[in-house]
Amino acid sequence: MLPSSSFLSIYTLIILWLSCFLFCSIKNFFFLFHRGILVDCIL
Repeated sequence: MLPSSSFLSIYTLIILWLSCFLFCSIKNFFFLFHRGILVDCIL
């Protein structure tokens, strides 16, 4: 039971890290996209 529980904890850590990375990348992408639209509107 110990290896399966440790594997499960590692799996949850990897999923948490991936979700945080995806959230940060999507937020940065939308910020850059929004800024590009603002720059296009100003120009």
